[in-house]
This record gives sequence, C-alpha cells and structure tokens, in this order.
Amino acid sequence: MEIIYSKSDLTDNAVARETLIKVIADSKHGGFMRINGFKSKGGHGEIQDTTYCKGISYPNAVKKSLELLEAVEKDADLSITITRGVWKDVNGKVNPTNRKSKVFSVSDKVTETYSADSDTMLEALAKVRKGLENPRPTKDYTSLGNGIFVDEATDTLFVRDLRLVSKTVVVKGDYPFKASGAVTSLKGAIERDMPIGKYRQFRLDADFDKIALGGNELSVKSGISGKTAQEKETVEVKETVEA
Repeated sequence: MEIIYSKSDLTDNAVARETLIKVIADSKHGGFMRINGFKSKGGHGEIQDTTYCKGISYPNAVKKSLELLEAVEKDADLSITITRGVWKDVNGKVNPTNRKSKVFSVSDKVTETYSADSDTMLEALAKVRKGLENPRPTKDYTSLGNGIFVDEATDTLFVRDLRLVSKTVVVKGDYPFKASGAVTSLKGAIERDMPIGKYRQFRLDADFDKIALGGNELSVKSGISGKTAQEKETVEVKETVEA
C-alpha cells in the first residue's frame, strides 16, 4: 500500500496525521525502514537513500557501546587509519591548530595510522569513554506508538530509535573543506563503528521522497516546482500488486 501525503497534512489534516502515525506504529519492531531521496539540512545538497532498523533505544545503544569500548581498550593489536583535512604552509608543514591563517593557507588531506599505545589513540579512547559515561540528554518527546513520537512544543512528528544499516549517496553535495585534529578524527572513527554512532531519529517533515516500512510506502506529494503542494487536503492511498 502506498500512502501519499503533503507536509501540511501533518499539521492541518487530523485524519491524514493519524493514518501516518498508525502505519508507523504498526510496523514491525526490529523491521527495516527505507528512506529514498533524503536531503538533510546540513548535507550541502547531498541526496541519499538510507535504510534503518526500528527498535534500538538510546540507553541501550550507550550500554552496548561501552561494552564494545572495553574490548577495544584491551586490544593490544588495535590500529586505526584515518584521513583528515589539514591546513599547510607553502613548505607542507601542518598547522597544529587546524585553522587557516595567512601562513597556513593551503588545504590538503593527510592519511595517518595510530596504534593502540600511541598518545593520540589513548586520548581519543578517553574522550569516547567520557562521552559515553556522560551522554548528552535527549529531548523528552511523547510516545504515540511503536517508534513514533511527537515534540509537543513544536507538534513535530519524529520516528526515533532507529539504527543505521546502510546509506547510499545518490547525488553528492557541494561539501566545503573541513580541517580537523587527529584526536577528533580518531574519536569520530571509533564512534562510527559503535551502536551509538548508528543511532538515528527522523523528522516526518524532513525533505525526502518516500519512506517504505512494514509493506507500506509513505510518499511526499510534490508540485511542479518540486516543493510540497500545500493545497492537498486528504491522504491518497494506492494499492500495489506484487508480481
């Protein structure tokens, strides 16, 4: 079944809103959710197709990440290679502050490998642990069902407790150059492979083409200009026949 809606339906059409909430809440816990044509606000024009798994809680992601970190900290053979942006001078010297200046004005990338006993690795692991032991608080949204929440302050609908499974970049964005320190880059590389690094939530009023979950497809109705058609008043339901 394909359900087509406009962003205005989320606020102006009670029947459409409840239909969307029910479809998401009734979808299988631990099932997959695919989002096509997603364009994030900070993606610099990037368009991606992403697959998530429903049903990972934030506290549980933190707990499992700490368990994984303990194993990583004990791994004497640990070795991680990173590639990061840097600012250099005309002689190729890297600015230790990671900032552009009159002297350090050449942008470049460097690839570095760090072993388990290196100071950079030890500092990065310590920062990962500090973040997991003091996790940032999450907003206290109100649950409307299995995996769907509302921010009552803004009346925004969210699908939460998602685990990133895969991401395919359909259209590359116009990414600006970004320099970062070795510890910061290494910390990010470690966290990306942890459950906490794959935890996501998704706004239903975000910029995307379609969500597929539980045998259903939720599609945003667009006008000729590509912008959401605000005049839509009802939910369109299309039955699809599988071959």
